[in-house]
Amino acid sequence: MTLYPAPPKIERYPLPPLPPAEVVNSMNHNEVRYDPDFWNLEYVPRRWLERVSDAELVTRHRHMVRNMRTFVGPRRDIMPIWWPESSWYWLRRDYITRLEIAMRGLEPPIVPEVELPPGSPPQVQHPNVLYRFGQREHMLELASGRVRFTPAKSYQDIENDEARQDEETAKHAYSAGQHVRVILPDGRETPIIGNLRTSVAGPGYHMACFTREWDVRFLQAFGDTCVMVHDIDEFARRIGEAGKKVFPGWYWMDTNVEYFDPYERPPGHRLRTAISKDFLFAYQREYRFFWDQLEAGPINGVQYVDIGACSDILSIHARDGNPL
Repeated sequence: MTLYPAPPKIERYPLPPLPPAEVVNSMNHNEVRYDPDFWNLEYVPRRWLERVSDAELVTRHRHMVRNMRTFVGPRRDIMPIWWPESSWYWLRRDYITRLEIAMRGLEPPIVPEVELPPGSPPQVQHPNVLYRFGQREHMLELASGRVRFTPAKSYQDIENDEARQDEETAKHAYSAGQHVRVILPDGRETPIIGNLRTSVAGPGYHMACFTREWDVRFLQAFGDTCVMVHDIDEFARRIGEAGKKVFPGWYWMDTNVEYFDPYERPPGHRLRTAISKDFLFAYQREYRFFWDQLEAGPINGVQYVDIGACSDILSIHARDGNPL
């Protein structure tokens, strides 16, 4: 029997009420799973963040705080702990990240107070609404019906823009190296330095990114103007029809982005290049329209799909939420 050291004591944030019993039971869980004492028992024997560098660990925590400002709140407390939009999902991962920091003897992370820029959401709030934030000239173009599609590979080349920079054409996940065995053809076991990385790559695709969240931080990160899509299905239908001439033979799709923790994924989780995204970007709540190359011929550079007059399904708003 292996004995593990007692975990260090770290600050425990106030926890919300448990989700309804039917929600907890639906995941084949019980109330214990929502307890930091259980999180200690889960983490200490395996320490799946143990071989993450100090710098990456601190960065992970900083992004965690940013996401918690979006996802921890009463309307998300009722969601099960494995859902990336649940308060519990973020409270647990934040706790485990801070626990690993403490187990290394590092200084506890300081949570900065962030002063948000002024901004007011439009009066229209509905589950079937999308937002796109950007510079006014580009948003006026979108509001006129000209939809810009950017090659996915171009995002990894963006510098000094943390909100946009990402490797979109390949997705990576990691298995804790200390718990993985690699056996060579001659039967010898080879040691693993660091963690075992699993990568999935796919054909090129072009995408247009929106969000389901009005967040004043987007006004700071992306631009001072917002376009609202009031009918997602109709918007997608028009792009699908008009885009056939621009992307002949390409596969057309629109969907929510699926966010995943690259160091702790649920059993059976599949990485998909055009849909999966590192959970550190989850606060963006991205909804993606994209054309996937698959077996069709390549198309290089930014492309535009003109869906014509669309004031019946789009509106444009300034920082204060007022229509332009």
